[in-house]
Amino acid sequence: MKDLKVDDNGFVQVVGLTTPIIKGTLIGILVGFIISLIPAVLINGALMSTSGVKFVSTVVLFITGFVSAWFSAIFYGKNGMITGIITGLVILAVIFLTGLLFQTVSFEMIDLSLFLIKLFGLMLFGAVGGIFGINIKS
Repeated sequence: MKDLKVDDNGFVQVVGLTTPIIKGTLIGILVGFIISLIPAVLINGALMSTSGVKFVSTVVLFITGFVSAWFSAIFYGKNGMITGIITGLVILAVIFLTGLLFQTVSFEMIDLSLFLIKLFGLMLFGAVGGIFGINIKS
């Protein structure tokens, strides 16, 4: 646990984790974008209805979190569960900030139950992806 340090303000920091999380997040977002093209093509070709878009987007989000955490853990090489949870939270923050940037999300529009499902789902899938990433590398 020598990677965990407490700074002057009492916050715990994981040293050297930033670059692996950024790399894993970028790979995960790319994979998520590619996966999200499949339902888009199916909806455009009238092979799938638009009623399940919210469910499909949530599944794609969890897959993105899993893949991101997997690669982050491989790049970092240790602490897979912590790496995965942090990566899942970074994915959620990126999606939330992107929504605010393009003004598709406002604080009044946030469905708290769906947000909590995504938050805990990304933390869970991130933790599992991080554990898988460490075990695959070993």
